[in-house]
Amino acid sequence: MNAQTTSNAAVYSEKDADGVVTIWLDDPEASANTMNQRYIDAMGDVVDQLEKDIEARAVKGVVVASKKKTFFAGGDLVGIQKIRADQAHEAFDMVEKVKSQLRRLETCG
Repeated sequence: MNAQTTSNAAVYSEKDADGVVTIWLDDPEASANTMNQRYIDAMGDVVDQLEKDIEARAVKGVVVASKKKTFFAGGDLVGIQKIRADQAHEAFDMVEKVKSQLRRLETCG
């Protein structure tokens, strides 16, 4: 398998010999996968690489999988609770970035 990003990231990908990419959700610092900053940074890297590989016709399929018992818990509640009113714009921008990454993943093939 050809790792596209480091396996110590919250999200990483592997491409097998048949061109099937598995995107792994596996936050190494948490018992559940959440949309924290580690996830956002790593998912951006994975989607960037996936788009390049698809453009190069090096991908035949994509599987999204989790190494956790729960596939994905959702928002990072600890991080959300720390958002202050004066950070509303930054929080909105973060949500828009996550939505954009997921939309790119959905439509890249």
